[in-house]
Amino acid sequence: MLDLEVQDHTWLVGWSTGALEVLCQSSVWHTWLRRHEKKILKRWNTQFPDTPAHSIQASVKPWIAQLPAAASPPSKMKLRGTLHNGPQRLREAGEQMTPPIAAAVRRLADTLEQLQAEAVTRVSAKEKGAAPSE
Repeated sequence: MLDLEVQDHTWLVGWSTGALEVLCQSSVWHTWLRRHEKKILKRWNTQFPDTPAHSIQASVKPWIAQLPAAASPPSKMKLRGTLHNGPQRLREAGEQMTPPIAAAVRRLADTLEQLQAEAVTRVSAKEKGAAPSE
């Protein structure tokens, strides 16, 4: 339903009483979502006429505070570690969360893996003496 430019930066995490609940990667995407709210709602209502949406509730902050106590991760959970196993640790943390939040965490881990792979490729090209334009 979203344009390609925003799909990897926003996640639908819930729907209740006519409001789509969306988690945004940053305030930039939150602003984008607000600007295109009417178009998104029109697409939603066309696609799902039995469950119409009237508004979008977007958040940039983590939703951990909104999880039930049993589903929230332990308060002393450490996600620190070497950079290369960060995505795996995110996936492990996501297993302890409710399904909608876990799905968002898995997408975040996938995005992080992709960014790390791109960074390694850039460093490798520099080591081989490639010009920045290559």
